[in-house]
Parts: sequence; C-alpha cells; structure tokens
Amino acid sequence: MKTRLMTLAALAALLVWAPAHGVGVVAVQLDEIAVLSPPEESDETARCLLSFELPQVLDNVTIDYARLTASAHISSPEEDQLPPLVVEAYAVTSSWSAASVAWSTGWDTAGGDFETHAGATFASAPDSTVSVSLDLTHIVQDWVDGDASNYGVIVILPTGTGHEISTVDQQTHPPVLEVYYSGRE
Repeated sequence: MKTRLMTLAALAALLVWAPAHGVGVVAVQLDEIAVLSPPEESDETARCLLSFELPQVLDNVTIDYARLTASAHISSPEEDQLPPLVVEAYAVTSSWSAASVAWSTGWDTAGGDFETHAGATFASAPDSTVSVSLDLTHIVQDWVDGDASNYGVIVILPTGTGHEISTVDQQTHPPVLEVYYSGRE
C-alpha cells in the first residue's frame, strides 16, 4: 500500500512538473483519410492517405517520439500461404483532399506524391486484422521544424506480397498520432 501511494505521489508530481517544463504528450486525431485504389490492370496495391493537423502546443518543440497507430483490415487471395505483412509509411509531398483525390487524380505521379524513402516500417505475421504501429518521429519533427510541409502520410503495402489494404477502422480504433515532446520555448 505504501509503494502504491508513493507511486501515485510521484505521478502527481510529474503531472504538475511536466507541463511547466515543456514536456508532454498529445494524441492527435485523424483529420482526413482516403484510400487510393489502383487500376485493375496494375500490379500496385491500394494505398491509404492519412492527415493530422498538429496542435500549436507542438510549435518549437523537440519530438521525442511520434507513433501512428491504426487498425487495418488486410485482404489476400491466398489466405493459407501468406508472407509476413510489411507496412511502410511515407511523408506525402503535395496537398490533397479526400473529396477530390484518386489514384490518378490530384497528383503529379499516379498513386500519390510522397518521399522516396520510407519514414517508417512495420512488420508482423499475416492476419486479416492488424494493429499497425509506425514510428513517425522524424517525419513529425520535420513538420514541426518547417523542413517539410505537413501533408500527412501515405501507408503502403509493398507490391508482390498478395496483401491489400481493404479498410482502415475509423470507428472502433481510429488512427491516432501520439506525440511525445519536450523543450517547449
């Protein structure tokens, strides 16, 4: 009992100390989502666009950790011999709107305009429903520093795996960007 009280007292002290010293965590809710479906004759897989409007509390801070979590439903034609599931996230490089974007519409490049190097990668055993967790620390820090514009991220399953994003759960477990930060000026 004494240990529990000491732990609660330490937590209460941290909750008072942290905001005063520019340390905190914020859960950024999904702003927009769109799924880009490739043409039927393409060997590309569907891609999921996610955008998050960062709150002002993240201005001029160091991003210690930023994690995107989402629950996705994955489909595959050969359920009994699935390879491991790999999910990659890339920073999007041009503005978009869910109402007006499609595979070949609203982009300079079909399938979306995004960085050439994956900002985050997630791997797991194949399953029809997957809880994805992607470390977006560097992407979010670039947005906060103004080194890149915040157009969101695009989540891609590499081609040739047989996996396909069918839906992203927006009701029970909607995508959330959890940002831990420090050093607010």
